[in-house]
Amino acid sequence: MKMKRILTIFRKDVRDAIRDARVLMAIIVPFGLGVFYNVIMDDDEPTPSATISWAGDRTSQLPRRLADATRDVVDVTLEEAADEATVHKEVADESADIGFVIPDGFDDAVVAGEQPELVVLLPESPSFGGDYIAASLAPVLRDIAGQVQPVRLDVQTVVEQESDDVMSRLGLRTYFVLASATALVAMIALLAVPVVLADESDRKTLDALVMVASYAEIIVAKAVFGFTYILIGLPLLLGLTGIVPDNVALFAGGMAAFSIALVGFGLLLGGLFNASQLNTWGGLLLLPVLFPAFVTGLPVPKPIEIGALLLPTSHATRIAVNGISGEAIFDNIPLSFGVLALWAVAGYGLLFWRLSRRES
Repeated sequence: MKMKRILTIFRKDVRDAIRDARVLMAIIVPFGLGVFYNVIMDDDEPTPSATISWAGDRTSQLPRRLADATRDVVDVTLEEAADEATVHKEVADESADIGFVIPDGFDDAVVAGEQPELVVLLPESPSFGGDYIAASLAPVLRDIAGQVQPVRLDVQTVVEQESDDVMSRLGLRTYFVLASATALVAMIALLAVPVVLADESDRKTLDALVMVASYAEIIVAKAVFGFTYILIGLPLLLGLTGIVPDNVALFAGGMAAFSIALVGFGLLLGGLFNASQLNTWGGLLLLPVLFPAFVTGLPVPKPIEIGALLLPTSHATRIAVNGISGEAIFDNIPLSFGVLALWAVAGYGLLFWRLSRRES
């Protein structure tokens, strides 16, 4: 096996692929989906916001005290209005979530227990932030008055039981970008690679290559072509989406094992079908491989879960999830590597069996 011949075939395949729209689409579609999911989805839950519009006594501590008391839950913005009419207008058109009209000498009157009148304005459909601030008004006023709280509160944080749902634990953005990364590997291995090999066979250039190189050298060159596109596409997708695996070695190892297994089957498809058949049925053949990437770790019916576990994509996704999160969300990772190894042995075994029959 001569490395020079392998590299020559590899360079020819790269040049042909750049001019082939089918190969480019197999790369661009999952890549574009990953970037799209990254833009429209957010892993973090947004903090509720609220705007307080107030007018009146500029020396009052009430607006600032309310903002300080609620800032841990609500992102508060204070806006001092010119007069009471402006406060009414801002609350009415919902540019403010809550409004206050504070009479002169308000804080002193509260301290003296004179019960001054405070005008509180809420829109017709109050927001969460406005309601939360209104509910916080009484304890803040007691604090301004220097009154002792009627009870001693023991506030405890109850931690929600961690969900086994992988989508919830990773976040929507990370989950769907990861699924797109898995789809990128699958589409390069099962669409781009077989199309290149099938075109060689259809144009009879494969017979010409066999005259100067062995089948083994041709297969290695085609496999290197697929691995190169994956090696470029995956880091580029993760880089553009800003997702960095916590366990890079585990993530890279899982994707490498997945790539090796699928490229073997991609080459087998390229030897079994011509280019026209791949164009017609390639997408249908790809669906069972892509499906587990979008359901692994989700609450699905047991038969679907078992069916997905028979496919390499499910195990590659499990390894990748652990690699991205840095946590042992899935156990039996060595078993997943073992399943990917079995798929690789099966794929390349069938491929070389097919080649031996062709040579005979």
